[in-house]
Amino acid sequence: MTEQQDQDTAVSGFDDLLEDDQIQGEADSTTKHNFYNYSVGDSYLTIDDQDGTDLLMFKHATSREIVIEKRDEDNFCVIFYKGEPVLEMRGVEYIQTADGVFSLERWGIR
Repeated sequence: MTEQQDQDTAVSGFDDLLEDDQIQGEADSTTKHNFYNYSVGDSYLTIDDQDGTDLLMFKHATSREIVIEKRDEDNFCVIFYKGEPVLEMRGVEYIQTADGVFSLERWGIR
């Protein structure tokens, strides 16, 4: 993927997603939107949060430096940084990297 294609697929910002009524839900909704932080060098992390719209902030890396593979047997996505698995997650729909906020579709995950 070229740098221009990366920019074209980036979401303008996670706040914009939460303003969308379809994602945010009704005012009295109990749906939670969670933010998870991961910095390069942190220990292996497991995130299992299937409620709401969730964002992983992957610090100190660009979208080109990470690879995501989905495990079909349990629907967890495993994130690799420079070839090493660093975290697994289920329920996170967006990832913020140094070069933008992206839906998992950027890595071919649906």
